Amino acid sequence: LLQATQVRTQDGYGHDAILATSVQHNVPAWSLFGIFFIILPLSSVMLQERSYGIFPRILLMPGGRLGMLGGRLLAYLLVCMIQFSIVLAVGFFLLPHLGTDILQLNGKVVPLFIVAICAGLTACGFGLLLGVLARSEQQAIMIASVTIVIAAALGGIMVPVYMMPNSMQPLSVISPLGWGIEACQVLLLRGGVLRDILPQLSAMIICFCACVMIALRKLSHN
Repeated sequence: LLQATQVRTQDGYGHDAILATSVQHNVPAWSLFGIFFIILPLSSVMLQERSYGIFPRILLMPGGRLGMLGGRLLAYLLVCMIQFSIVLAVGFFLLPHLGTDILQLNGKVVPLFIVAICAGLTACGFGLLLGVLARSEQQAIMIASVTIVIAAALGGIMVPVYMMPNSMQPLSVISPLGWGIEACQVLLLRGGVLRDILPQLSAMIICFCACVMIALRKLSHN
């Protein structure tokens, strides 16, 4: 999968196809995929606290709902950033020693981390929302797992968008993972800068804000 063969990338945004090595596609893709699995532990912890009666006590502490959600958000976002850093380091330092191409970052480290932060916020926001709305830990795990896999499939993580049927390629624009991988490809393959990925970053931030607002509204009614 990580051989130094060339693959043709294409997306649902109408961009021209660009040649990329499998490393250039897979390292950003799977690092983003891993970020979204933060939804599972985040929602599970919140549901455990609800089932053990800890959740209402936390809400009575100084800071209330906003402080509780904000604290969890920062902690799990930090985990996402550490994980993203490790995957990028593996792609840059380790994979070339295994016979693959080196991951060409092209001086885009800071913009890539901005993409990762936005993706992490989106994932954590959905995890918070799921932790508030789900009725049981098992239900949260099932919903999260299915949602992540579907979003990854539609977004071009498992199979590049250019390999999908033409009727499915436009669906990549509705996947948060699709927004993330598209932003990474704009930076790494098209020589883009931060302003070129503002649509994708904005979509992730809007998704995050919507999830948090719904979670706060739900908590206010509990």
